[in-house]
Amino acid sequence: MSCDKCIWDLTDDLRLAALSIEESKSGLLSVLSGAAAHRHVNEINSTIYFLKTKLSERENQYVLRKIQINNAENTMKSLLSDVDELAERVCNSVSGTAFRERIYRV
Repeated sequence: MSCDKCIWDLTDDLRLAALSIEESKSGLLSVLSGAAAHRHVNEINSTIYFLKTKLSERENQYVLRKIQINNAENTMKSLLSDVDELAERVCNSVSGTAFRERIYRV
């Protein structure tokens, strides 16, 4: 009879050990899943930072180009104004016929 008790005790111990192993596996899977999720979040954060940096660079390039375009437009307006003023001076200083003759000779 003492053998039966030992067998029952051993069976109970094995059952408890199996439960303990299952709990340990569950905890380990939880830790591994958490670590994987943490790694994934870090990768996403790195990607977001990289994209924000690139977007900021593009915005800066856009602003610079806009300034350059505005400067070019202002320069062009100034040049056109100078040309108009020069043409008016030429017309005022030279008679219309003489001016036309000079233009067609050139």
